[in-house]
Amino acid sequence: MPEPSAAGGAGRGLTLSQFRHHYLYSPQPPQGACERLWKACLPGPACAADCVQRRLPIVTWLPAYQPRQDLVGDLIAGFTVAIMHIPQGMAYALLAGVPPIHGIYMAFFQCLLYVVLGTSRHLSVGTFAVTCIMTGKVVLEYSAPQPGAPGRPEHDPVTVATTVALAVGLVQLAMFVLRMAALTVVLSDMLVRGFTTGAAVHVLFSQLPSLFGLHLPRFSGAGKLAKLSVAILKNVHSANPASTAISAATIVILVLNNELFKPQLAKRTRFPVPVELLVVIVGTSVSFFCDLAGRFDVQVTGNVTTGLPRPSSPAISLLPNVLLDAVIIAIITYSVALSMAQLLARKHEYTVDASQELLAQGVGNAVSAWFSCAPMGASLSRSLIVDATGGRTQASGLITALLLLFVLLWLGPVFQLLPRCVLSAIIVVSLKGLLCQLREAPQLWRTSRADTLIWAATLLAVVLVDIDVGLAVGVVVSVVVLLWRHQRPPAELLGRVPGTDLYMDRKKYRATELDPDVRIFRFGGALHFCNVGYFRSRLAALTGLEEARRRQAASREDCESAGRRRRAANTADDMELLAPLTAEDSDGGGRRVPATPRPAGFSPFSHLVLDMSGVSFTDSASTRDLLAVVRECQALGISCLLAGCNETVLRMLHACRSPLQEDQLYPSVHDAVVAIRSSHVSGDAQWLSDSAS
Repeated sequence: MPEPSAAGGAGRGLTLSQFRHHYLYSPQPPQGACERLWKACLPGPACAADCVQRRLPIVTWLPAYQPRQDLVGDLIAGFTVAIMHIPQGMAYALLAGVPPIHGIYMAFFQCLLYVVLGTSRHLSVGTFAVTCIMTGKVVLEYSAPQPGAPGRPEHDPVTVATTVALAVGLVQLAMFVLRMAALTVVLSDMLVRGFTTGAAVHVLFSQLPSLFGLHLPRFSGAGKLAKLSVAILKNVHSANPASTAISAATIVILVLNNELFKPQLAKRTRFPVPVELLVVIVGTSVSFFCDLAGRFDVQVTGNVTTGLPRPSSPAISLLPNVLLDAVIIAIITYSVALSMAQLLARKHEYTVDASQELLAQGVGNAVSAWFSCAPMGASLSRSLIVDATGGRTQASGLITALLLLFVLLWLGPVFQLLPRCVLSAIIVVSLKGLLCQLREAPQLWRTSRADTLIWAATLLAVVLVDIDVGLAVGVVVSVVVLLWRHQRPPAELLGRVPGTDLYMDRKKYRATELDPDVRIFRFGGALHFCNVGYFRSRLAALTGLEEARRRQAASREDCESAGRRRRAANTADDMELLAPLTAEDSDGGGRRVPATPRPAGFSPFSHLVLDMSGVSFTDSASTRDLLAVVRECQALGISCLLAGCNETVLRMLHACRSPLQEDQLYPSVHDAVVAIRSSHVSGDAQWLSDSAS
């Protein structure tokens, strides 16, 4: 087959490969219709193997970068997101159980690696609340012993977190090599929403001790939220007044900014005011001048080192112990990141390669693990900021990484006196979007009760038991709901819309007409051994075959009764000879003729049309049952026709030696109905001709 040509403009007559080779590095777009093709070719391939094949660099956005159009937006977006990374990174690092400076390490290294390998132009990677709290669970389990919990294995929290990051990276790279990117389909949207909402509840409760200045042990295992709640209630009387006041003031400022000032400023400028960073600066300044740690016993960040971390090896011996948690974190982080990337890509009309995204995250986690980083995730809030501030390419991530490098080299010690309650307040306010998903429950219930079941089961399991158990429960419930939906797909009796060739569900559209001699049944899903019983029961109930079966059974009983009466009459020969004959009982030769039921006429209709257009495939068991239905209809005097069968269904019918003739298969329901009507007309004409002769 010849390669398609790039018609129009300067590319007229060129093949697609010639067009790409000629215009890929062109600084100006061609004129005419080829401009769209030029834009489509510029972003380049989405995976490294394809890059090698096409002889393109791994950094796919670089050949398409246009400084005049992209630089300003990328500078603003990169600077803004870098400012957001500082307070969020430090705050979310506490969720992972590591010192706050490691959150900035994650932002720097993982942003830099994603710039090289990622395909989304707006995704902001680094710290993510859900990922950090799942990592914190593992860190708490395997880190050094804490007061009141002796006997724990002695591992440094940073070492455990980096080991988890390495394990997550290896799992994602294995998924990339095995092309298992589609594995995340088991994580439905309802499951992810229920999981993230439950994780937000965990994050909220985990920050309450810091908000009130309480010194409590960290709990783990099933029911840890209940244990933490009891501990907070028992110790709430010993809350630190200074920490409580600082937390309340910070939350009020952030909420007022988000609800009142930010929407107004967004109408006037696309550059958001970095209120979180201002709160951090003000909190650090107040802590320095008022000596909050010494005078009021306020917990502060503590020692913050400058410079980049030295490469250090994770605990390789710990990898088998954290592998299961790593698999869960790998799937969750990849699913959430890919969903965000695809959402923004659809908005800006470009594509995201799912396999390349898996490679980018795998490499990012595996490499950054050697530089004191916990597993990476994608933040929706930061990604939306990249979009809102005009980010156009991954260059915004490069600018973010350079600014964070400046912070790591020179500004790190500035945050040593930052109160931890300020970071906790930032985390709590950022949870609003996830917690507000609870308000959608009534609308979700009205829309789909099955989806509500998945959401509620996942949420309750995460909150009442634990995060990993909640994810497992959500997956199991999702699979059960999926099987239930496949087992009971839509089954409808169709009627014709007057004046058209459309056939719609009679329950939903009352204006449809029902032909008294024709029944049209539509099955709206794959037909297989699990739901073939449901198919037969719905077919019999909606079309009237059940009534026809009862009539046939009653007729057989009548026939058997007549036979018994005749055998009884034959034994009484004398009575039979004396009995007078009537014209109705005699066949003209002096014998009785028993009444024989007609083989047809059991059903009130004469034709059944099975609309198979919604049946994607059938297996051998369901195909044999389908043919059994056809034979049963023939026994009842009903002509059975199939309409809209795709190639897969036709192939399976042929493999099962279907007795169906060509005049029983039609491309559409309307074609089948037209053929039935034409056969009725020809039959009536033949009857009139025979009567006349």
